[in-house]
Amino acid sequence: MPYRDIEINEGDLQNEDARMNFAEWIARYDCGLLLSKARQSKDLTQEQLANLARVSQAYISKIENAEANPSIGRLAALLGVMWFRLKLDYVPLVPRSMTFMGDFEKVSSSGSEMPIFKRPEVAVAR
Repeated sequence: MPYRDIEINEGDLQNEDARMNFAEWIARYDCGLLLSKARQSKDLTQEQLANLARVSQAYISKIENAEANPSIGRLAALLGVMWFRLKLDYVPLVPRSMTFMGDFEKVSSSGSEMPIFKRPEVAVAR
């Protein structure tokens, strides 16, 4: 998957609501990346994982694409079916450089509102 640099200005996150929205977005992204890496490490397709976990392939795809917000329990169950356990930790919301790598691109930002990000369309053959 191609990755793009995303820059976040400190001013974009001064508003508490913007910080909360950004933290939620990052959590969804992190959950998706975690599930995708775990699934791929077991050489499973999304459909195979979905069958093991008794969920739809579309749901797995939505989690991996940060379009769903799974509960901690649901994410732990999805990992558990692959013989992994969920480990939680906390880190600074944004490093001092205010830049992180991700496969999302900034599409708009206005004033003190939260910048809007979107995932580029990527065709995945699996």
